[in-house]
Amino acid sequence: MTQEEIEFIGFFYGEGCITIQRVNHRGNPVFRLRISISSREDDSYIIDWAKEKFGGYTYRYGKRVMKTSGYISNPVKVWIVDSRVLTRKILELLRKGKLKSTKNKQVLLGLEFLDYQENREGKNRKLKPEQIEICEDYKQKLQLFKKYSNVTD
Repeated sequence: MTQEEIEFIGFFYGEGCITIQRVNHRGNPVFRLRISISSREDDSYIIDWAKEKFGGYTYRYGKRVMKTSGYISNPVKVWIVDSRVLTRKILELLRKGKLKSTKNKQVLLGLEFLDYQENREGKNRKLKPEQIEICEDYKQKLQLFKKYSNVTD
């Protein structure tokens, strides 16, 4: 691994997000894994590096605003990847992270979900009810990792 990849893993484990999206495609549910990182626009080197290295797309939102409380809101830049090939490549890199963390569990579950998607019967877009249930279960498990817990295992 390069030094940049090591730093990317650390940054992603702190700021990155792994989700499973359910979207409708021509009236049928479709589930896809999505990886994203957001950062202040004036500190978005890692976002630009990730897009250059892995692909995906970026967008920005917000503007610099001084609030009455004295808080300053800054524009944000977001990097997103939702293609199966690219998310697998990124998760395989993130899997090399050595520290025990909830994010590592999310990475492993993301890879398991991709394996399921690639190996399920009837790979057409129209999912059977039992396949929808399995995908929803993966989505729920991933969301549960994001809930705060006092217990570590």
